[in-house]
Amino acid sequence: TGVFVSSLNVVTGTMVDVTNSNLVDNVNLGAVSNVWVRLQRLDTGEYWNIGGTWQSGSSDIKSEFGKVTLTPATSSWAINSGLPSGLNLPGGTSYYITASGFDNADGGGNQEAFYSVRGTTFTYDNVKPTATITSPSLASYRSFSSINGTANDDYSVTRVEIQIQDLTY
Repeated sequence: TGVFVSSLNVVTGTMVDVTNSNLVDNVNLGAVSNVWVRLQRLDTGEYWNIGGTWQSGSSDIKSEFGKVTLTPATSSWAINSGLPSGLNLPGGTSYYITASGFDNADGGGNQEAFYSVRGTTFTYDNVKPTATITSPSLASYRSFSSINGTANDDYSVTRVEIQIQDLTY
């Protein structure tokens, strides 16, 4: 089990600056001024950098460099470009993504710690599953009582769909 993705075109998240642990007391919310994101490849321990390569040692994708788009009106952030793809995103590999927000408090703001409970792990799955009908065979049938087959994937098959067509005219 786990989270599997078949594309990594965009990464999104939410942002809010709470001023008190008791939500009722959060009457004077601050603002999130910057968001940093880390994307780690778990098989090598390397981090994605804004130059478009994996590197050892942490690397942050930062909003102040224009790599993370902040949308205060919807309390959200997004990375819409510069994410790994092709050979830089091998199938079957697991990744961990975490974010850190900065508020606009005096003195440079407060930074949320990386690796909070809001991080997530996912596995990139770029291999399509296969499905085969084993019976009935490909010959013509007036009727049949069942359809049997097999389905395979690198990780798991969650659903199989079949389509039956009447090809007589």
